[in-house]
Amino acid sequence: MCDRETLQGWVDEFLSAGYVVAGSIRVLPHDAEDGDTGLIKLELRNAHTTTVLHPSDDDSGRWHVVFEARETDLSLTAAQALQLGCELTIAGVLCTFLETKAVVKLSLDAQK
Repeated sequence: MCDRETLQGWVDEFLSAGYVVAGSIRVLPHDAEDGDTGLIKLELRNAHTTTVLHPSDDDSGRWHVVFEARETDLSLTAAQALQLGCELTIAGVLCTFLETKAVVKLSLDAQK
């Protein structure tokens, strides 16, 4: 697991790389058994669904994107559907970025 400060640094690095994020990305507090960690909330502009990125519980370095359940149907125009596709691509890129950072961190921690 990573602390909130580390995750905020990774999100800042991701955003400074120039990726276009239509909505917003925020690191939220999350209390876990092993201390204060963070969750990453991704606000999608074209699908008002709570989307959270979080690390696996198994300390493998893997990350997951969770789309919380919706109570209503989502109806999009063709243009909105294409824009949502771009937003989902960014969610996948961010998840991959976080996995890479986490695996490197795990490797460096294991060498200590």
